Amino acid sequence: AHAEIPAPRDEAYAPGTIRLEVDATDLSQRIFRVKETIPVQPGELTLLYPMWIPGGHSPRGAIDHVAGITFEANGAKLDWKRDPVEVAAFHLVVPEGVSSITAQFQFLTPTSGSQGRVVMTPNMLNLQFISTLLYPAGHYAHRIEFDPRVTYPAGWTAFTALDGQGRSGATIDYAAVPLDILADSPVYAGRYAKQVDLAPAGSKAPVRLGVVADAAK
Repeated sequence: AHAEIPAPRDEAYAPGTIRLEVDATDLSQRIFRVKETIPVQPGELTLLYPMWIPGGHSPRGAIDHVAGITFEANGAKLDWKRDPVEVAAFHLVVPEGVSSITAQFQFLTPTSGSQGRVVMTPNMLNLQFISTLLYPAGHYAHRIEFDPRVTYPAGWTAFTALDGQGRSGATIDYAAVPLDILADSPVYAGRYAKQVDLAPAGSKAPVRLGVVADAAK
């Protein structure tokens, strides 16, 4: 017998907001490095990697590009088991006295078109958060809150529909949003970038065009 995967319910993830940190600076190896701080309650916990992608018509999340998964609580490694049937589910037991765990992994993006769509080059990248997170099973996506922050290569400009709350060096801290909004808020970033305001002057609703190119010209 193996652990059950809780069915999704219209119920908020009670322990709180998940902090998602993505390091997008490894341009040579084209790797997104992910660190998640997940508030938890003691007991059984199942974390899922997103397989159903908005606009996709089959469970096609690129879990074959995920590497190096580790989980820690209070500085100690946690044992985990991958579900033998649902390959995108990871089962853990949260010890007593633990209120948050840290999950870390890498998302290995394609280095050539034969491996899938290239999303990282020396001059631009496309970050889709739905590729770089795990989420707790048992809840509708709009009932799970994420607080994302991304570290970009130095000097790059990033465009996304997410609201930026603050900046520290090359790291942008975005406002917390539900998982369904995060999944629908990809980032385009690049070394050579330009923003064009499209809304009329004085408009209350900003409309902006973000342009990223291979070269400054």
